[in-house]
Amino acid sequence: MEILKTSNKEEDKFLHQKTKDVDLGSFDATELREIVRSMREKMIEADGIGLAANQVGLDMNMFVARDSGKFYTVINPKITKTIGEVVAMEEGCLSVPKRQGQTQRFEQVVLEGLSPNGKKLKIKAWGLLAHIFQHEVDHLNGIVYTDHAKNVVDFSNS
Repeated sequence: MEILKTSNKEEDKFLHQKTKDVDLGSFDATELREIVRSMREKMIEADGIGLAANQVGLDMNMFVARDSGKFYTVINPKITKTIGEVVAMEEGCLSVPKRQGQTQRFEQVVLEGLSPNGKKLKIKAWGLLAHIFQHEVDHLNGIVYTDHAKNVVDFSNS
């Protein structure tokens, strides 16, 4: 499992496509657990805090994330509510290495989806976790943060 990069034309094209919803009935529990485990390992190995399935070449509407020592796996995520102000935050991406830019995101969101075992999830998130959820849902909708970021800085020569 390798992380796709926007610098590769074919990979960038895939990253800019909306992912397909996951039909949990089409996976056995072991297969889905293995996908989630592999994605978490890849995210940790790359020192990331979120990883959407399409970033590793899977056309699946799901992501893994971590914040404050807690891991999240959300299948078919949807942001159902935005709360508060839109705030600017520095953002990076494993698919856009060595670049950072400033994005505008809501300070709080409500995210709904499914756990890997099919349980309905509803998570109210704020701060960094809200930012992560919005970033990952964008990925799954074919949007890379550099599509709307301001002041993108390239650190590849640093």
